[in-house]
Amino acid sequence: MVERLAAADVLQHLVQDRAWHRALASLSDHLAADGLFVILDCMSEEFRSKDVHCNRRSLARYAVVLDTLGLRVVEHERFRLEPEGVTKDLLAIRRTR
Repeated sequence: MVERLAAADVLQHLVQDRAWHRALASLSDHLAADGLFVILDCMSEEFRSKDVHCNRRSLARYAVVLDTLGLRVVEHERFRLEPEGVTKDLLAIRRTR
């Protein structure tokens, strides 16, 4: 088990929901009971890029799936990277059980 776990700019590239859910489940299996899981990704309302290389899920979608894994978002920060104009989301996640 690990105390700290991070996934940065990677989960949005799991375009199939089943693969995304399995990845979150697999990562959470390694998180210690009092550990911190940090996710950095681009989140939006169910956006899938035209070239199908990413699937940006909403914060609400993350919350539902994380809840099924016994996890919850304890902090969320959205910020904009300039000059690219890209919006990113940073989630801090902890176990609920």
